[in-house]
Amino acid sequence: MGSGSFPSEGYGKAAFFRNLKMIAYESIERDPENLQPYVTRPECYDLKLIEDRSSSNGVHFFFGGPGYSPQCIN
Repeated sequence: MGSGSFPSEGYGKAAFFRNLKMIAYESIERDPENLQPYVTRPECYDLKLIEDRSSSNGVHFFFGGPGYSPQCIN
């Protein structure tokens, strides 16, 4: 999933999305709030959410993992 690296490996290794926004009814962009990451198989992939709205990346997350591997086949 993603680059094949876990999110803990950070920039240059793990895949990521940055500057997440929600579109309100009035077509106004807003930062998402109260996000709750949910991962069903953390031994296969994971997600690291960062809600630092002051950074140039805004609300962002790293994701990924080895995915298809002997421990993740089932």
